[in-house]
Amino acid sequence: MSQWQRVETLFAAALQRPPAERGSFVRAACADDADLERDVASLLANHDSGSFAPWAAGAADRLLEHTARLAPRTRLGPYEVVSFVAAGGMGAVYRARDTRLGRLVALKLLATGPGSAPQHLQRFVREAQAASALNHPHICTIYDVGTEPPSIAMELLEGETLQQRLARGPVEGDGFVDLSLQLADALVAAHSAGIVHRDIKPANIFLTTYGPKILDFGLAKLIPALFTAGVSRQPARPGAGPLTDPGVAVGTIAYMSPEQLRDEDLDARTDLFSLGLVLYEMAVGRAAFSGATPAALSGAILHEPPTPPSRVRHQVAAPLEQIILKALEKDRDVRYQSAAELRGDLKGLKRNSESAIAASSSNALAAMTFIRSHRGLAVILGLAAALVLGFAAASVIDRQPQTVAGWLHDAEVVQLTGSGNASPAGFPPNGCIVFVVLADRRRRRRHA
Repeated sequence: MSQWQRVETLFAAALQRPPAERGSFVRAACADDADLERDVASLLANHDSGSFAPWAAGAADRLLEHTARLAPRTRLGPYEVVSFVAAGGMGAVYRARDTRLGRLVALKLLATGPGSAPQHLQRFVREAQAASALNHPHICTIYDVGTEPPSIAMELLEGETLQQRLARGPVEGDGFVDLSLQLADALVAAHSAGIVHRDIKPANIFLTTYGPKILDFGLAKLIPALFTAGVSRQPARPGAGPLTDPGVAVGTIAYMSPEQLRDEDLDARTDLFSLGLVLYEMAVGRAAFSGATPAALSGAILHEPPTPPSRVRHQVAAPLEQIILKALEKDRDVRYQSAAELRGDLKGLKRNSESAIAASSSNALAAMTFIRSHRGLAVILGLAAALVLGFAAASVIDRQPQTVAGWLHDAEVVQLTGSGNASPAGFPPNGCIVFVVLADRRRRRRHA
């Protein structure tokens, strides 16, 4: 395992701990490796600050120590660097301008110095190949690929990662269902093009004004057996096999499926488990599984059932809980069998929710119509409401040292009219006396 993989693994494991315990966990896990501890601590500090990317400046500087940071106005083919954006385990990302089309792009450069790992170039190329084979509104668009230096020009996104959003708590209401549907739809497109992402996690989901974007197809695996018709795509590159060697599990431990942790042959269902972990975290605001060490975290994913979301956060409805728990089935034959199946259940959840809201609104409208058509009932309800408000006001007044306290105890309620010609109850400016305005054809009178 490379140094950066160790950093990523410990960073992911630390995020599963309560914030107050993360420091002691990192110190214990890093033992005497001061560089490892410093890099993980730097990532955690950056994550807590809510800045643009989940990579910290201290770690980024060491990762890029063999690759000079490009200055603004530097030209790389048709692209002109505007500013530095962020750095990660494989290189750096810049805001750049395409001088041919006059548009801004995100330019991702691979670190190629002596500190870079040989497999990073393979992963870099795989990311470009996989993402460019797709055309979907919720998958980051690849515009161009360069070779000197290795670079990818992609859609420039404004917003924040889902990881940063979840630092503020669960995703609520309609926003949850819409976001879940969009992510499932993106996976339908990817899997239909024969592409398994293998690293679905909040840090690889970017939230924009126009919806989410799935990022980083660097660990993607092309599986031709997944191809189906009816999806807008470019043909996948022939002969593309797994990126990693047999016996090497890839991904982020906290979001791996059981079969991914066991290094078994993977299919599209591994992404569905990972998405289930993301949905769980969106619903309750915390991860489905936790562990003090990567080994303990792996053991929890492999052997422990997740706590039902409604027991963590009671607002989670039973139908949503069923969807999440089905996505998190450890046996992939019991899990959702396709992203389309998951998307279908989410659509059903959205439809039922909208129907319930519509029915509630219809019932309220019917009640109002009934009341308006029975003027006598309207008068009675108005008087009842006035009495309730009066008693409430008296209760408040009784708690204050005022001379008018208790005046309502001696009040006498008298029916003033049976004609139904009463306007709604009102209050004079002093807020102490409830009165009803009676109206007839000849005059208006006030009764207090």
